[in-house]
Amino acid sequence: MTFNSNRFRLKKQVFYVKKEKKLPNVYHKSKAGNQSSICRKLKESEIKSFLTQILNYFFKEHFHKTLTIYQNKGPYSKKQIFFLQNA
Repeated sequence: MTFNSNRFRLKKQVFYVKKEKKLPNVYHKSKAGNQSSICRKLKESEIKSFLTQILNYFFKEHFHKTLTIYQNKGPYSKKQIFFLQNA
């Protein structure tokens, strides 16, 4: 029984040593191509969020105007119908 447990420990230790040797190769080597692609993706995501903020700011008033027209209780006038068709 002790012989089997010692053999198991040896196999386990060998497994951990192999894993520790592989980690530095994967995680600590950085290539210039990988860094540039990561930077490019970050810039693209920042630009997309910035553009959506700008679009929301400029079109906020337009959507607010159309909502107020739809919320009117009375019948639509000719000017309101023209505005709704061209909006």
